[in-house]
Amino acid sequence: NAYFSKDVIRNNEVPNRRLTGSDQGNGLCVSFGYDDTAAMNITMNASVIPITVKSIYDVLGLPMGGVDLNSVDPSSAIDDIITAWRKQFSKDRMRLKDVMTVVQKSGDSGAMFKISFLVIVINTLAECSRVGVCNLHFLSRIRSLNMIPHINWCKYIFDCIAT
Repeated sequence: NAYFSKDVIRNNEVPNRRLTGSDQGNGLCVSFGYDDTAAMNITMNASVIPITVKSIYDVLGLPMGGVDLNSVDPSSAIDDIITAWRKQFSKDRMRLKDVMTVVQKSGDSGAMFKISFLVIVINTLAECSRVGVCNLHFLSRIRSLNMIPHINWCKYIFDCIAT
């Protein structure tokens, strides 16, 4: 799955793909199959794009710290922050649009913004839900906000794509 702005879809900037998707408010969650799932490759315009941790870094430039988030046991270390963050929403199951609306209205640049930003990025790039509800399970593996830049986000996204 990939998330594209409506302008990208409207201008046909994702050529030669059979696109299906669901409206996510500011964009479209688009599904297109890998051409070779075992090899983790996408073929676009006669070019093969390997999906690797390095290629994810090359394209997105996300931090590649030494912490593998999937190897960190879930913890309640930041439950108080997550609880405060969740209180910003009127429902238990929020969508990306709900999180983006809260960010746009809040003006906060502290802990609440960091959590919201992570939820938006991870649910856009890695944890895209078919029903559009944000997946928050990764937050339980973050022990402190100081840990965030030390996580290998490229590996985390790769692992999500590979499963």
